Amino acid sequence: VNVDMGQPVLQASSIPTKLPGGGDEAVVNAELVVDGNTWKVTCVSMGNPHCVTFGTNQSQ
Repeated sequence: VNVDMGQPVLQASSIPTKLPGGGDEAVVNAELVVDGNTWKVTCVSMGNPHCVTFGTNQSQ
């Protein structure tokens, strides 16, 4: 199955997000603190906003 989702949008103001690196910049590997835990996140839109984080095991 092939799906054409178009090009990913990384421009913070177009996603939208207010995380650091915003405006015309991409939010890549930015710090996001949730309940005292710091996550490294990347924001992207493929038609709707996503906040992506990567971990190396299930506890992350």
